[in-house]
Amino acid sequence: GSYNLSVQYTGYAKTEVTAIMVSNGRATQNVTMVPASATTLGVVTIVYKKPPFNKDGIGTTYDRKDITALATTEVTDIGSLTPGVYQSQRGKGASIGGARKTGTLYIVDGVQVQNIGEEANTGINMSQGSIEQMEVITSGIPAKYGDVSGGVVNITSRGVQRKTTGSLRVQQSVDGYNNRLVNFSVAGPLYKKKKK
Repeated sequence: GSYNLSVQYTGYAKTEVTAIMVSNGRATQNVTMVPASATTLGVVTIVYKKPPFNKDGIGTTYDRKDITALATTEVTDIGSLTPGVYQSQRGKGASIGGARKTGTLYIVDGVQVQNIGEEANTGINMSQGSIEQMEVITSGIPAKYGDVSGGVVNITSRGVQRKTTGSLRVQQSVDGYNNRLVNFSVAGPLYKKKKK
């Protein structure tokens, strides 16, 4: 997700980094501390800008803003936008690094999801509005994942929100096949104490 970071240490000026993107299992950014001197500048604020591509070359991370802007409805379609991922047809399973479709490991909120079915995409689709972040690892897979021969798709769902929010998507094909899709997501506080 996106966070604001504040670092303070004796002998150094307080440093703040705003809107920094934090991904699962990845080094995010080095924070440069400025030594305090006789002419102290005060608080140093750094505005984080998301890089256009991932420098470590092991995959791509999509945040909620990226996912809602995409013209797709399937988790596998989003993952197929990552270099090194092959998908034979929209809505079908994804193959990472030349492995079979069943060699792709899907993890939702830390739990492995079995990608079964002919196209290895059964049970992994979620509403786009319910995904906070999606990380696709195509190479250099950390040992903590194991049981994977192709790649890893790690999905973090949206957590509890302060305000009740939601999304609704209704779609109908115009190609004559009468395909219809409706998906929705709702997020909000689990319990709100009423003021007396």
